[in-house]
Amino acid sequence: MLAKLRISSHCLRIETGRYCRDRIDRQNRICTLCSRELEDEYHVIIKCPLYQDIRTQYIRKYYYIKVWRNLLHYLKVQTNRISRFK
Repeated sequence: MLAKLRISSHCLRIETGRYCRDRIDRQNRICTLCSRELEDEYHVIIKCPLYQDIRTQYIRKYYYIKVWRNLLHYLKVQTNRISRFK
């Protein structure tokens, strides 16, 4: 499944709406399960409430903490780099 997500060989609306006979605009490719937002890889893996039980089972809680910590560190480094050029 991860390989399919990486190469966009899946049936999420972000891809299927692109190639169907009546092409669907990107912003209208809403999740068919929760009808809340764009159905892309990020939404299905991280946000869609209907997959919460699967996330709880397979993604450890510390993973989310680690991802946010890394993201905050990256943003801090980028901000420091940008501020040097001012």
